[in-house]
Amino acid sequence: MEFSNQFGLEYSEIYSTFKAFLRQYKLNADYAKKVKQTWWHGFHHGFVLIGLTAPLAWVLGVKRIFISSTHSYKDYRFNRAASHPSLDESIRFFGARVTHYDYTVSRQEKVGFICQQKRTLGRNISLRVCWEQRTGINCCKCEKCLRTIFAIYAENMDPNMFGFNITDTIMNDILAIINDDSFEKMGLSVTWGDIAVRLEKSKYSNHLLVKALLDTDKMKKMRKSFRQKIRPHC
Repeated sequence: MEFSNQFGLEYSEIYSTFKAFLRQYKLNADYAKKVKQTWWHGFHHGFVLIGLTAPLAWVLGVKRIFISSTHSYKDYRFNRAASHPSLDESIRFFGARVTHYDYTVSRQEKVGFICQQKRTLGRNISLRVCWEQRTGINCCKCEKCLRTIFAIYAENMDPNMFGFNITDTIMNDILAIINDDSFEKMGLSVTWGDIAVRLEKSKYSNHLLVKALLDTDKMKKMRKSFRQKIRPHC
């Protein structure tokens, strides 16, 4: 809501219990290792997010649904996801069609665009990315929050300008998460490889949190994998 108020956009909320009735930790335990995907990323998220719009689309008479791309065609490893043009654009309801938008742009490039808009507009931009909180405030500790925080650092910007309140207490909490086994058990998105490579050249490369992240074995492996498997831009 804060973002829509900032930029004078219409805003509607959709409430759902889809997170409550699925035991995702159990689904991850049963399927993640077999298919090398979390349940959310590999099977679920495109269908759920598009499906949530159906009642509102019916009420408003909307005939075109846009879902932002999860990944880009530029990296072949990312195509195995539950949100892809071939899947999302096959969904139909009430005469509405779905467009999988910006498949040519990676998540990190989108973060870079948002950071550039902040520079152009000269004001802070409030992002709401948190998967855990229901208050409208980013928790700064879940995988989605951490991924976005470090993606912003990778673009030479301060996450505090984008709706992340990184206090000394939160910073200590993040350090504890990074240095704990729980970090690798979060079901890290493959886009961390892109983030980690860019962080190495960021002006924040010596930041306490960034250094701690880049020193983890997981990020070293993801950087190496990203460099080896990235497809050259066409």
